[in-house]
Amino acid sequence: MTALAASMAAPSARSVNMSLTNMDAKAFREGMARVTGAVHVVTTAAGEALAGVTATAVCSVSDSPPMVLVCLHRQGRLHKLLRQGSVIAVNTLTAGHEELAAVFAGAGDLPMHDRFLRGNWKTEPDGAPILLDSVVSFECRVRSLIEAGSHSIVACEVNEVHIGNSTEALVYGARRYAHVDLSSNKSS
Repeated sequence: MTALAASMAAPSARSVNMSLTNMDAKAFREGMARVTGAVHVVTTAAGEALAGVTATAVCSVSDSPPMVLVCLHRQGRLHKLLRQGSVIAVNTLTAGHEELAAVFAGAGDLPMHDRFLRGNWKTEPDGAPILLDSVVSFECRVRSLIEAGSHSIVACEVNEVHIGNSTEALVYGARRYAHVDLSSNKSS
């Protein structure tokens, strides 16, 4: 056995080996709080109904065809509007969008319609709301929903990409916001 294979076979002295059957939910949430990610407002529209939610569980899946995935709580209003073929937009927030992120995370308990009064939104017929001053927005169609615990993994095919003018992205980690300068290797 090579040294690499041996190191992969046995956990290191610094790792914590917990089986999934005895995983403490609080410890898991604390661990995930240390995973830093870009902050997005994911939106959808179904007829006159609009919904949006703040999310960090977003990632690229493929560039051929262009696809992203989003993890959404199944009890959320946005999830209840989704089905295969639904429109969805992933709007990556800029530095300075902390209040918008909080509003779409439920702060202030605003009705959904009032949340969309915050920010500079555009909605095309048969489209999901796009945040015009985002770092980037992806207009998508839902291709599949896969149940996973309390959430669904939503696989989306990207139809359009809108690149914004901002060079500072909003990220979230350790239960606080930070900014990342996309124009260089600097972060704050």
